[in-house]
Amino acid sequence: MTEEWLLWRDTVHDPFFNMSMDEILLEEAGSLGVPLIRTYRWDRPSLSIGSSQLYPEKEAARYAIVRRPTGGGNVFHDADLTYTAVIPAGHALTELNRMESYRVFHEAMLPMLSALGVTAELKSGESAHVDRATMKCFVSPSRFDVVAEGDGGKYAGAAQRRTRNGILHQGSIRLAVAGGDWEKLNESLIAALESFFHIRFREHEIPDAWLERAEILARAKYESSERRSAEHTRSLLGLELKIRLGAENCGNSRLNEALTHRSYAVENALPYDNQRLEFLGDAVLEIVLTEYLFNLYPECDEGALTKMRSALVREGALAALARKLELGEYLLVGRGEQEAGGAGRDSTLADLFEAVLGALYLEGGFEQTRNFILKMFREEYPEPRSLLSSINPKGLLQEYSQHRWGKQPVYTVLRTTGPEHLPVYEVEVSLHGYVAFGRAASRKHAESEAARNLYLYLTEHEGKA
Repeated sequence: MTEEWLLWRDTVHDPFFNMSMDEILLEEAGSLGVPLIRTYRWDRPSLSIGSSQLYPEKEAARYAIVRRPTGGGNVFHDADLTYTAVIPAGHALTELNRMESYRVFHEAMLPMLSALGVTAELKSGESAHVDRATMKCFVSPSRFDVVAEGDGGKYAGAAQRRTRNGILHQGSIRLAVAGGDWEKLNESLIAALESFFHIRFREHEIPDAWLERAEILARAKYESSERRSAEHTRSLLGLELKIRLGAENCGNSRLNEALTHRSYAVENALPYDNQRLEFLGDAVLEIVLTEYLFNLYPECDEGALTKMRSALVREGALAALARKLELGEYLLVGRGEQEAGGAGRDSTLADLFEAVLGALYLEGGFEQTRNFILKMFREEYPEPRSLLSSINPKGLLQEYSQHRWGKQPVYTVLRTTGPEHLPVYEVEVSLHGYVAFGRAASRKHAESEAARNLYLYLTEHEGKA
């Protein structure tokens, strides 16, 4: 069955609306239900800069400058086609890591470029000695960007932002590949995506309420920050983070320390990084969650409580909380670590979350930190017991089945759908007359999803594990 995606052929807007609209689309990814592709134009010569880029003052006289909600370098929008892909959480594409999802979108463009008479390939590695704070998108190609065979000139690039809602993928293609014909390149891109992903597009109109929200956000956030200096931006971001944490009284020095990765400290010869605060935050987090689980589950023994606490403080769980707070947007990392994608790693974000807790504890005290921790975990993980199945669902199901019936679960691949380069596995697990199903981009993940679904059903209907 051919998958259906949404297509929004947007019109011409100012640069601030273009960015705010993408932010609204990411917020509403869940209500879209399926991926959406948006193509649009700019009403003036514009320059979009990545979320961590320094403000290019010398370009302000020629271009309207706007900061994107994604990363990447400086992109000049006077001779490009700009598109957005919004992928809702749970879609197979969200199971790919950041670089692989870049790769598939850019790989889709290679047949299109060939049909346009352009010989291109995907860049195999990073450019040497690139200053990530000032780099220009079409001057410094990154891994998996679309480049010309031979001289390596860049034809297409992209940047992403990932949240609990899904993926925002913002891409740019040079108009020169279609002889400067925007309409021709736009139709070619739409056809290329349909062919590569084996999908069918349905034309889509955005609700007026979303457009109104985007207009408000464009003026309040994106346009008002057009001429912020790097230092002023950093100061405002720090204030925004304090408000988000409910810690307006937190000192700048402690917060800056929590937001400084070791790689940045080494490169800039700083006498501090966030590792000591991470150590402290880890201890505070453990005592708060231990007390919380002890009171929440009076019927559970210490073994079950330990498992639940381990599930709550595992790397992936803490990284999810860091992403919810968008802590990665504030983290200072070294150039090498940035190029390697370290700022988005679960391990880096989990450590960052604990370091911020350490700063909150030192500045605001135990009670304020405790209230913040409980608020975050209650919102994100309202039923901690259900997290047990996310640690090792196949192992938990097997342990349960052996204890209850002395049997082993049986996993069967029912079908594999989708194109060869992006398969989707559908798996069934059966046990003692019960069945459950899983669907994912790999057999392993599909089996885990099926095991998790059956384990949750059995522990709810057959008795607690």
